[in-house]
Amino acid sequence: MAIFEVLNNQQSYFNRYFRRNVGDDDYATIPEVTLAGDFVIEFDFLSAAVSVNQNIINFGDFLIRIQADTQINVWGSVDFSPAVFVVPELGAQIHNIRIFGNTNSTSITLYLDGVLIGTADGGSAPVFSGSWLLFRWVNTHFKGILANLKIYDNGTLVRNYPINDNSSTIRDLANGQDGTIINGNADDWGLFDRQVSGDWKGNGLAVPPWDSVDQVLVTA
Repeated sequence: MAIFEVLNNQQSYFNRYFRRNVGDDDYATIPEVTLAGDFVIEFDFLSAAVSVNQNIINFGDFLIRIQADTQINVWGSVDFSPAVFVVPELGAQIHNIRIFGNTNSTSITLYLDGVLIGTADGGSAPVFSGSWLLFRWVNTHFKGILANLKIYDNGTLVRNYPINDNSSTIRDLANGQDGTIINGNADDWGLFDRQVSGDWKGNGLAVPPWDSVDQVLVTA
């Protein structure tokens, strides 16, 4: 999975920071991306509160939401009906999502943890103009972790956010289009060591927001 990649020359294969979005009023913004034609959006996530309206990503009118523990919805535009994907139970694990689409098509294809879930109609060709938000849509905020966000435009990696920064700035390693954490706290970041199992074990985490000083993030 992408979660195990060497993220940059300062963050090793064996440890990294994750950020837990508390879900009160905290979120992140990134500069708008112009996409034309085929696109791929990929990221790793862990939902700390599996329920309806867990909005992970909102790029203009394009929205990705955990609708339930066994359902992920993707809107090409929030003004239309979403593409609905029934998935295996997510639980409290790190998962990888890859979404394929085209700016001139309503069809959305979703992979979860490397497995094709299917292709469905997103109601509208994707509308990406407007604010680009992570962990938020309107006034609802995601509770959990987002990492390794990558955006491809016609096969070219145009954005790459490991989200391992331990900072209010989230770096874009592809084109330097850095994002910003809004209403975050230093303790939201935690250092984790990779285990032989592939899971991640916390190293001196702050409690709260983390569950324990050595909380383990299980990888699907």
